[in-house]
Formats: sequence, C-alpha cells, structure tokens
Amino acid sequence: SAGVWKLGPFQTWRNGTTAGSAVFGKAGSPVKPVAGLTYRFYVRAHDDAGQTGAWSSAATTGIPVDDRATALRYTGTWRSVTTTSAWAGTERVSAARGAYVSFTADGTLLRVVATRTSDGGRFAVVVDGKTVGTVNTYAAKAAYRQVVFTRTLGTTIKTHKVQLRILSGSTASRSTVALDAVMVTR
Repeated sequence: SAGVWKLGPFQTWRNGTTAGSAVFGKAGSPVKPVAGLTYRFYVRAHDDAGQTGAWSSAATTGIPVDDRATALRYTGTWRSVTTTSAWAGTERVSAARGAYVSFTADGTLLRVVATRTSDGGRFAVVVDGKTVGTVNTYAAKAAYRQVVFTRTLGTTIKTHKVQLRILSGSTASRSTVALDAVMVTR
C-alpha cells in the first residue's frame, strides 16, 4: 500500500556459513519470493572468538512483475510470445503505434525490463500524465532481460499512474517493443 513501509518479520536465511554469495529463492530460502514485493537484506559477521559485528545497511531488491500479471492492463494490439530467454518465459509484444500498457507504481523506483532486438522500436514512459522518458529498444544483437529504463519516483512511497506507450519506429523495420516485466522498489 502507499505511504507506509511495513516490514515483515525478520527471517534468517543463512547462518554459520562462509559462502560469499547465495541465490534468493533457491532451495534454503526462508520465503518464496513474490512478484511485486520488495525485499531487504542485512548481514553481520560472527568470528571464531565469539564476537558479533553490527548489522550492515540494508540491500534492497524487488521481484519483477511479469508481463502476464493482472496488474498490467494492455490497450491496443499486443500479443504474448513464449521465449525461454525472457523473465518467466514470456514477453508481451507490440508494433502498434499508440498501444500502451498501464499500471500503478507504489514505490520510489521504477524499472522497465524489455528485450532489445534488431527490430526494436521505441516507447514513451508516462508517469502521472507526464512523459518522463523515451526508450529505444533497438540492438544489433538480441539481448533479453534488459533493464531499459530506470526512474526515481520520489523519496517517499506514493501511488503513481504509469503508461508505457508505443511510439512510431525509427524505421518501419524497427518498430517492435517486447515488454518483459516491470519492477517497482519501495
């Protein structure tokens, strides 16, 4: 919800390990990651002498909202495409100028994940009725799961209305936008 950060209960993920990294959501995670939620991670060290260090600053990450999520509302001509290289195995694709996807963003940071391709087109990012950026998804070689746009929405959690609106391509053969996911971090 907008406005107030509500922390869930702290859960121990790793204890007594010397591992330098781990993958959240794999076997051994205390919770199953949920799309659209933001997670904070803290660490502290314990040494062989029994001393415990202070907790670190929080490292924050979010789980992307897949292109198939009901929170995303598509208007105009879009089609779903299955591709194993995309987040959760699908993308929503359009080359129709004026087609758009709309959603609400309750958070402080917006990221858009898309595929860059040789037929990649452009889209405008509209936040609360104002165009805040234009993204060109062209690339000579296909690149999947790319964060193609990042925007700070503010320092406090507020509800924003967002649209990703397809623009005309730079050429007729470069007009396709392949939306993979969106991510809002609180």
